[in-house]
Amino acid sequence: MQRLTIWICVIGAALATLPGCGSGRATRPSDHVSLYEAGRYRDAFEAARQAERDAPRRERSGAALTAGLAAHALGEHHEAKTHLEPLVDDPDREIAGRAEAALGLIAASEGDYELAASLLTTAARKLEGDDAALALIHAGDASTELGRPETAQANYRRASGVARSTLVRLQATERIERGTFTIQLGAFSLRENAEARAGEAGAISRGLGLGEPMVLEGNASSGVWMYFVRVGSFGTRQEATGARTRLGLG
Repeated sequence: MQRLTIWICVIGAALATLPGCGSGRATRPSDHVSLYEAGRYRDAFEAARQAERDAPRRERSGAALTAGLAAHALGEHHEAKTHLEPLVDDPDREIAGRAEAALGLIAASEGDYELAASLLTTAARKLEGDDAALALIHAGDASTELGRPETAQANYRRASGVARSTLVRLQATERIERGTFTIQLGAFSLRENAEARAGEAGAISRGLGLGEPMVLEGNASSGVWMYFVRVGSFGTRQEATGARTRLGLG
């Protein structure tokens, strides 16, 4: 079965491979998939809710997953949890894993890194390939926030081992090689804005011996694809905090 990814906006094509999510005609309940794929999250949410009520039982888990992911994309975390939490024990491990991973991202965005690390680590055991790797990367990031660099590095190494695409493997490898902690200078929806920020900060960061700012891409906690500007590589949170102060970032 083709993978459905919760990590980027072009989720719909893979959603269509889950039970009850075939493409079909425009009047099919599974239109929630194409609406999500088009970025019409409010419409996707409403269509998925209708499918949850009206579709055959075997199709309802896929609809609930779309509803939860759409609510997550809209920043409506309480509503997202309502649809996603019942799915973590779904007999379809793929649906269960994706629901659990989405809940982990929500927990991280709410600052509950302990819960995020637990959910994402468990989700990775149910998923495969890049989806498992991305869950492990985010679990590592949550462990970093908790001040557990050894656990974070272990997750990044596991992610590098299971990743199938070069892009995802590079995300894991970059975290391994740069050290556990870095400084984020900004997050942007457009690459050119991120590159402009990196250029502005370059002279100062080089002067402080922090090296050249990097532009990295990935999903934000909302699931939206973003470009992040980061600089430095530090073994401890204290070192990163000191360098952040020298950069004038407080």
